[in-house]
Amino acid sequence: MTSTKTKDPERMRLAVPTKNGKIFINEEDIIYCKAEGSYTTLYLKDGENLLITRGLRKVNEAFSPGTFVRIHHSYIVNISHIVDYSVNGKNCVTLTDGTILNVSRNRKKSFFEKYKIV
Repeated sequence: MTSTKTKDPERMRLAVPTKNGKIFINEEDIIYCKAEGSYTTLYLKDGENLLITRGLRKVNEAFSPGTFVRIHHSYIVNISHIVDYSVNGKNCVTLTDGTILNVSRNRKKSFFEKYKIV
């Protein structure tokens, strides 16, 4: 997976490998990524899911710094798609598509380092 800058420096595009070649996706269109062994599933805001042949670590390395945060061993989320953080029973985030994901205790500190706390 490679990344390229577009005319707008805030819009980063990723070249995502598929079985037929590569498709290009804007980072802002990715809500979150889930580890699937040595593969990763990208969950997009249009409701589409893409299974790619890259591990979660490689996918995370391709993203623009500060755009995504690792919240769990199995999940990376786009911080612009996080709606809220809840501590009711479990530490979890709700995303713009309604998905609720757990934030692991080990990742909680790095998660909050991305935000200014009021």
